[in-house]
Order: sequence, then structure tokens, then C-alpha cells
Amino acid sequence: MPEEVCHTCQSALPAGQSFYEDHGVKVCLNCFRHRPRCANCKFPGRELVVTPPHGALCEFCRQVIKPEEALVCSLCKNPIPPGQSHYADHGETVCLPCFKLVPHRCFTCRFPQIQKPQPEVGGVCRHCLPGVIDKDSDINALIRPLYPFLQGLGHHPPAEVKPVFLPPLVVLGMQEVKEPPAPIEFLDEFVQFGLPVFQVKGIFYLLPMMNREWLLSGLLGQLVAYDLCRIHGLAALVGETPFQRFGRSWSLFAGLLLARKLKFPQVEKRLVRLGDQLHDFNRLLAMADHKPTREVIQFAQGSLGMLAKKAKPGQI
Repeated sequence: MPEEVCHTCQSALPAGQSFYEDHGVKVCLNCFRHRPRCANCKFPGRELVVTPPHGALCEFCRQVIKPEEALVCSLCKNPIPPGQSHYADHGETVCLPCFKLVPHRCFTCRFPQIQKPQPEVGGVCRHCLPGVIDKDSDINALIRPLYPFLQGLGHHPPAEVKPVFLPPLVVLGMQEVKEPPAPIEFLDEFVQFGLPVFQVKGIFYLLPMMNREWLLSGLLGQLVAYDLCRIHGLAALVGETPFQRFGRSWSLFAGLLLARKLKFPQVEKRLVRLGDQLHDFNRLLAMADHKPTREVIQFAQGSLGMLAKKAKPGQI
């Protein structure tokens, strides 16, 4: 019987000593303990070769795992070094230098190239432009198909939505009296603090520019707020009574339900983050994980009715 040798160091395997076996070969304990190992299979191969972006691979893994082609920056056309941070969205990649040096980025997605300038928010890129919502958009035509969903939540839409487009800080100021702790340059930064659509006295105030996903989800939630305010004679849901706190949570949650139904994951993620400080919102969120949506709706409507009855006159 031929003498067995270690695949890595080619030395004879000591008789009676344990060994490591993989890829159909054997490795002595000394090599297994002290040799560098493959980033993929942890095998102490004879020669490890760095194979971007996988790391150092053994001779066996290199047969099946090939190096990825270098990414190319969509703007400067230069290769992006392996491991370097870069922008990746819309099927395009942008290197870190180009991303940092551009004077303006898209308000809705941060793509570093502006197709349509907008004074209040910088502008929008070519990828977001087809779905951008601004003062030229027919808001009522966009939202009308969602009225059955709104009615399924137990609320009635207005005869017509009256949109007014305002600078971001003005829309934010309607919801928060505090100044944001950092400058707001992009849509995702804005929705850390407030909704991009906000209803006051039946008028819907919108950011000058946003994408369709945020318009639909934000406006649906504020249609819920509008109906609650209409029924109870309120201008907006900004007070700290139990009814208004629950009403804010319910209207935010209604927008979340629509985002889930229409599969808007980024909107859903941001709404969850925005509602994290609202006790009633988190309660609705927890219920939705374990109960059918109709039961959550029944609970919300029942809670709103009970809180309205308990409120003192003029303090709903």
C-alpha cells in the first residue's frame, strides 16, 4: 500500500495520527493548524490566491469560483477598485470620487446626476424622472384608484384633493416645532422627522418633488387623517390628546399597509422608523404580525370611537 502524504506540505502522514480531509485529499495536523486557510472553504491549500471580491481562495475553490469582472463607474468610465465603496442603484455604479465631487444629487434616490433641477430640493435624476410627482402632476388621478382601499379601512375620501407644494422645511414645520438636528438635503433624510404629505384643514401640503411610491403611501395616510379631522372638527392631528396620538399612529399605519400591499419596501422601512416613537403605532404593527388585517382595522376603529367618547368637550 503506497504511503499517504499531506496534500499541502507533501510530507508523509504520521501513522496513527489524525488528519484533516476535504476535496478528496488529506492534510496533516501541522498544516491544518498553522497554514493560512481558504476564505471560502477553510481548507489549508498549497497556494491561496486573492480572488476579488471573495478573498484568498485555495486551488480547489478557484476552479469553481471565478473573479468578478471589475465594476466600471457610469460617470467617469474608470474601473472601481475591488472593495472600494461605491453607489449602486438603478443598475448603475458610481465610484466614490465621482459620488463625492458632483455638486448635486437626486433628491429622491441620491443618484449623482440631475436631469430636472428644482430650486427647493436640488432636482431629480433621469431614473426617477418618469415617476416623479410635482406641481405638474394630476394628484387626483393618481390617488383615486386607491379610494376603495381607503374605504376598506373605514374612511371616506374628499370630493377632491387640494394639493399645495411647499419647501421641505415648511412642510416639516407643520408637524414638528423643533428644527431638525442636521440639514435636510434628501427625501430619506426628511422622512426621519416628518411625512412628505401633511393635511391641514382639508388642504394637502406636499414636498415640491417626490417619487410616486411616497406620494401614494403618504397621501393615503393623510386621507385617513383628513377623515378623522372632518368628523371631529379638527384642523390637523398635531395635538397630544389620546385621540390625536392614536389618530396619528393609525394614519401612519394606513400608509404602511398600502406600502406593503403595493410592495414599496423602502417606504415601508422608513414609515416603521418614523413610527418607532409612537406607542400606538408599534402596537398596531405588532398586531398586524399575528392577526388578519380586518381585525387590526376593527381594533383601530373601535379604539378611535372609544377615545372620542372619553374625550372632554373641546379636547378631543
